[in-house]
Amino acid sequence: MLRFAVVLLALFCAVYAGKKPCCIPQQWSGMILQGGFDSIGSGKSQKNITYAAKMHVYLDGPAGKYRVDEMITTSKSNITVVADYKAGFMYLVIGKKCKTTKLSGKFPSTCIPKNAVNLGDGTLGLSLKYNLFAFASADKKTSGVVGVTDSKCLPIFEAVTLPLMTKPKQQVSVSQIFSNIKPGIKDTSVFNKPSSCSSHASQETMAMDPFDYLRQRLVQRALKHYKNL
Repeated sequence: MLRFAVVLLALFCAVYAGKKPCCIPQQWSGMILQGGFDSIGSGKSQKNITYAAKMHVYLDGPAGKYRVDEMITTSKSNITVVADYKAGFMYLVIGKKCKTTKLSGKFPSTCIPKNAVNLGDGTLGLSLKYNLFAFASADKKTSGVVGVTDSKCLPIFEAVTLPLMTKPKQQVSVSQIFSNIKPGIKDTSVFNKPSSCSSHASQETMAMDPFDYLRQRLVQRALKHYKNL
């Protein structure tokens, strides 16, 4: 049985060996529906937590900018993040308050990691063809799968497992559905410095992949839930 499974895996890899990881376009806008679930503890003390958010995302790689407007189902305050790599600033707006930080580093690549494994392809609905890739971070702490369109490598969905910095150590599962993705940016004013933000940075932060930022935001919400249990 094991030998048969190994043969099937070898055949599977041979079929999809020609399909390489692609690069997600550097200019697009759309909505991301994000959710997560985790179980904290065990036995009678086990707690189940869920969290969700809806985000409008604007990405402009050539200009070195991205914006995320975050609407959280468990919070009354919406969050906006504007990152401008060429100017070297990131603005975080929560409600009416803003925090300005100095942003160092280059705008991250939007390519699926070269060592990602192609898990195959399929069709969503009647005609949307997609490719599915499995990937893992260099430190092996983060892993997941991502689905992109077969023709333009537009993101469709993603499921990732991330570590929580808790004791005992926990993990959180993050799911993201990309909706109404449109190539290009029609209104570049969305990247302007928010009116409530200062031009003076209070601290410095390193460059972060926009997708990593979205995942980390969900982890932060998971930690907040964890502490309130």
